[in-house]
Amino acid sequence: LLRQPRVPYSLLADSPFAVIHDGDAANAFVAAAAQRLDEPLNIVAPGAITTMQAIMRGHRVPLPLAGPEWWIAGKLSHMAGAPIPDHVIELMHRGRLADGAKAAQVLGLHPALSTPEVIDHLYAWESVVRIGRIEEVA
Repeated sequence: LLRQPRVPYSLLADSPFAVIHDGDAANAFVAAAAQRLDEPLNIVAPGAITTMQAIMRGHRVPLPLAGPEWWIAGKLSHMAGAPIPDHVIELMHRGRLADGAKAAQVLGLHPALSTPEVIDHLYAWESVVRIGRIEEVA
C-alpha cells in the first residue's frame, strides 16, 4: 500500500466522465473524412466512470483534495515529472459527458471499448518504455 501511487481526486465532487480509445477515435475521424462530414459529432465510448472509480480500477490509493491543495498537488506532480494538465483537473471537478448516439447513426461506428475498458487499458500501459541509444550508421 505504501508503494502504490497516490492519485488525487476532488473531495468536493466525483463527477462522471467518458473517454474513447485512440483507435476508436481514429476510426471515427477516418469515417467522418470519408463522408466529408460537415457537422460536429461527439465521439465518445459508451458508459461513464468517476475519478474515484477510475482510481480504484487501477488499484491506486486515492488522495482527497479540496481548494488550494490542488495547486500544491499540481506543483508537486510537475516536480515529479508527471504534471496534471488543467483539462484533467477540470474533468475531475466537473466531469465530462457526451452523447455519442448521433455519431453512431451518422458514421455507423460503434466504439470497441467502453469508457471503463479504456481506463483499464490506460493502466495496462507500460509506465516507461526504454529504447536503446540510436546511433547513426555512416
